[in-house]
Amino acid sequence: MGFFDRFKKKGSWVADPNLKTIAESVAGNEDLKTFMAALKEAGMVDLLGKKGPYTVFVPNQSAFIDLPEGTLDGLLKDKVKLKAVLSHHMVEGALSYEDLMAKATVTAMDQKAIAVDPKGLLKVGGAKIIHGNIKCRNGYIHIVDKVLLP
Repeated sequence: MGFFDRFKKKGSWVADPNLKTIAESVAGNEDLKTFMAALKEAGMVDLLGKKGPYTVFVPNQSAFIDLPEGTLDGLLKDKVKLKAVLSHHMVEGALSYEDLMAKATVTAMDQKAIAVDPKGLLKVGGAKIIHGNIKCRNGYIHIVDKVLLP
């Protein structure tokens, strides 16, 4: 097995210390500011700054705007529900776009299954991945167009 072959091995993950963590990457993206605010409110920023690896489906600003009126405010006031919703966006392990394409479901950190639909644009839990494979030091970010409600 050659040096580069081990990186091609399915399911292998090699952290790159030169990359930002998931938390740093989310914090540095203006289109993800509501997700970051929710992470801060729930006290979950440190989790995404740790070793991992994790896969996080991060809703963009439009996804939060599309929520029914009052939903976001209600979540921000109820930390238990907020943590449950945020945990439903996180998967333990680093799953690239290609890894997700090969799965029917993934299990979120809230222990609930998220359906994966590879037909057309890849969807997770009914949300389209609009920008995937953002590699971070501790996993992957996939930006989605909807908030995943458990």
